[in-house]
Formats: sequence, structure tokens, C-alpha cells
Amino acid sequence: GTSANPVFIGVNPSVSWTSSSGYWNGIKAQNPSQGNDPLLLRNTTVAGPSNFWYTPGQSYTGHQYLFEFQRFFRTNANVVVDNTTFENGNQIQLEPEQYAYNLGSYTIENLNFTNISRVYIDDGFRWYNTCYGEWWDDVSFYRSGVYVYNPNIMSMYSGTNYCNPNGRPVYDGWTFDQSDVQIYSSGSWTTTTAGNPTWWRGTFTDTAVTLLSSSGFNAYLELRDSDFTVTGSPTATAWPYTQFASQRGTAFITAATGSYGKWIVTNNTFAPTNGWTGIEYTYSVGHMRAPYNWWGTNNVTTIDGLIEDMLDNNGGGWVNYSPFWTSAAMNQLDWNGTSPANIPLDRELLGSLFFSKTMTLNNSPYYLVGPWTITPGVRITIEPGVQVYANTTNSSII
Repeated sequence: GTSANPVFIGVNPSVSWTSSSGYWNGIKAQNPSQGNDPLLLRNTTVAGPSNFWYTPGQSYTGHQYLFEFQRFFRTNANVVVDNTTFENGNQIQLEPEQYAYNLGSYTIENLNFTNISRVYIDDGFRWYNTCYGEWWDDVSFYRSGVYVYNPNIMSMYSGTNYCNPNGRPVYDGWTFDQSDVQIYSSGSWTTTTAGNPTWWRGTFTDTAVTLLSSSGFNAYLELRDSDFTVTGSPTATAWPYTQFASQRGTAFITAATGSYGKWIVTNNTFAPTNGWTGIEYTYSVGHMRAPYNWWGTNNVTTIDGLIEDMLDNNGGGWVNYSPFWTSAAMNQLDWNGTSPANIPLDRELLGSLFFSKTMTLNNSPYYLVGPWTITPGVRITIEPGVQVYANTTNSSII
């Protein structure tokens, strides 16, 4: 197509589509890969029905993928995707068949996803050679569920197989609006250090981000340099048809058991108004570091209210947000964030204790309401006369 005469490929708008009438089977490449001409999509829209009723996570009459990129990105393919929109669909699968150094070249510019229940983007380990092509700053999502695998992959080496002289992550600078995003990072190409971590960033409006990782990933991993803004409440701006809609809360960032405590959240700006909060951290084994962020306020009490962690008795660890920036200019730091070491021990005992505490007589009795773990290096001191009662059959002190 051209900008004046774009191409539309999708369901017939004159047909009355219903939730059970069936959907067209989308576009995909032959398997195994056949043909010698590369994929060219320019000034094109690929669409499902505009009256969109898909229930996330289910398959439908017809093909569940509106578009499958796999096997289009193949050896010496020289693929071009420019000013292309995918809208009103169940799923998009976006991954290469070959590693980037075998692709020949590719150009991805102005790629947009609108009303897609699940956009699955894989594999970060195959896109790392940006000398053959990159799609920084050129991808946007609106009201879509997005699963991104290893967006943090980067390499400063400029060789035949690894080429990324800018050192930017492969999925860098993307924008997300009214979407639900899950980020899974479990590897890196280079050995990371505190001064040279592996990282990812984006721009998020009315968007909830879930951070995921693997138990064996030991790299320094950061979500950083990102902007989180809102235009309305989480309910008002929510779109119910993303695959991850049922997991959406009110926090910009959620790091639960699936995060394994691997992520550091740093140098971001948050504007949590209209009922939005900052971080919900429920991983119970360790703490999260969240330093050098601007939280939209310099009031410690307000910042504490934007973070759901062990100080709220949610069974998770502690989010250490010190130091924090005292203004949007990010030119002055405050180191006086709240510490669990200064918070009295709760009378109901459950989960893991990460800071040395004292059971005081004036707060006795204390109640075990489940397994309570005293972590290595932590001391629990019990004053004379204190009583500790087991309230459930699975009460224990570990």
C-alpha cells in the first residue's frame, strides 16, 4: 500500500459477525518455509471484526492467530514491515525462524497492535544482532495483552553473530497504552555486574506490567528509565479482553512468585493518580530494590501507600525505595524511606522474617497463623512471659 492508498486485509464489514459465527484464519507462512520472495507489508492493516468479543485465552472457530510471523523471518528473508497495524484479533505470534545473523536483513517501522488479546513476542535470543535490523522506538500497543520474552537481551560486541554497537535492548523504547504487559527475562548474552546490568525500558500509559523471571537467573536485571502515566482509573481505562486481564490490579508493576525477586526497578518516573499505585511485591523469599525513582511525590507516607509489600502484611518481602528523587527534575535524593527494621513485629505470624525483631510482653500473645520462617542471619528475641499460640494445624516455626 501507500500512505494515500493503504491496503486493508480483514473480515468483510458487510457481514454480520457474532461471537459464534466464525473468524477468518488469518495470515501465516507455509511450513516448511517455501518461496524465495520476502514478506513486504507497507501501509497495511490486518484486522478481525470491529465488534470484538473474544474471551481471552480461548481458541475460537477458525484460526486463533490473526498473523504468524514465524517462517516469514527466515534465512536471507530481507523482511520489511512498515506502517502496519494489526487490530481486533485473538493472537499475534511474532518470532523469527532463524537467528538474526541468518536473516539477511529486516526493517520494522511503525508497527502497531490494537485490540489484540495476546501478542506473543519471542525470542530475545534470536533478535540480538541489530546490525541486520532493529525496531527500537517503532512499536506501539493499544488495548492489548503483550507477552515479551527476554526483552533485555543486548550485546556490545560487533562481530558476525553478535552485533549491537549501541548496547540497547532488542525491544527498546516501545510504547504501551491501556494494555497488560508480562515481561519474562531469564537470560543475558554478556556477564552482568552491578555497574553493567541487563535492562529494559518502555513508555506506559494506563498499563499494568508484570515482571517475571526464572529461579536460576542470577544476572543483574533492571526495569529502568521508563515513564508510567495515567489518564483515568485502572477500571475506567481497562480493556477486558486481554489474555492477562484477570490478573490486572491497580499497580503499575506487579512482582509476585513468578518474579523470583530478580528485578530491580530504578530511575523510573511514576504518576500514580486516579487510583493507580506503584509496585505490588508479593514474592516472599527476598526483597526488591527500587532506588532512584520519582514517585510523583516526596512524601514518605504517600510513597509507602503506593507500595504493597511486607509492611502491608501481604506475605511478600520488602520494597526498599531509598534513595528516592524528591522532584520530577531528579536532581536531589532523599535516603529516609521507611525501613521494616523500625516497624514493630506483627502479632499474627506468617511467611518469612527478614529483619531481627523482638516479641515484647506488652504485645503478647502472638499467633502463628501458618508456617513462619526465620531466615538466615535473622534473630528473633522473645521477652520473658511472652506467649506464642498456634492458631492453625499447619502452624510451624522454621
